[in-house]
Amino acid sequence: MNDSTYKQSFEKVRRLYQQPVLTASIEVILSVFAVAFMVAFAIKPTAVIVVGLQKKIVDQALVNQKLTTKITALSQAQKNLTDYADKIVFYSRAVPDNPDLEGVAQRIEIMAQENGIRLESLQFGAVPMLGDRVVLGLNNNSEKVIKSGEIYPITISFSITGKLENILMFIKSMERIDRIVIVREIYLQKQEVKDKTQGSVRASGKTEIFYKFGQSQK
Repeated sequence: MNDSTYKQSFEKVRRLYQQPVLTASIEVILSVFAVAFMVAFAIKPTAVIVVGLQKKIVDQALVNQKLTTKITALSQAQKNLTDYADKIVFYSRAVPDNPDLEGVAQRIEIMAQENGIRLESLQFGAVPMLGDRVVLGLNNNSEKVIKSGEIYPITISFSITGKLENILMFIKSMERIDRIVIVREIYLQKQEVKDKTQGSVRASGKTEIFYKFGQSQK
């Protein structure tokens, strides 16, 4: 190809690229490539950031909900404390820091006299006074760990003799003292030996009282 032919071809191509339609088409193609580049390297990371922000917003909403619930519970507790402040002393008496077995024994003796019955025997179960373990049986491996402040039951076994109606009044009297008392067992048996009191029966039973373990040792 000679120089004149090459110049003519180049001049045709140059004129073709100078046409407005072809120039606009090239600009559109470049714009499309630019948009594709932005989608690949800019919009995708932005989408990841948006998803992360959405998760953070959900987590924050959950935290706010839990805080609202806790604040409501604390407000209710404060209200209850205000409403029942004068009754806290009764709870302290019902579940004291000290088992006070001597005081309980004296009360039971007095109630037996007041109800006209004879108290034949009175026994208290094991009471943990020091340490943090209670042996539940003869096997040393049978232990229960008790935390300080935990409410611990004390078993009271008793045997009484008297009229049936008096025995029932005695049991009701036990349940009305300011300590929490739960009657677990009551067994009634007729007296085999004649007593001075007609209709006398023997009763044996088990009850439980409670106290807060470890509080009195602090």
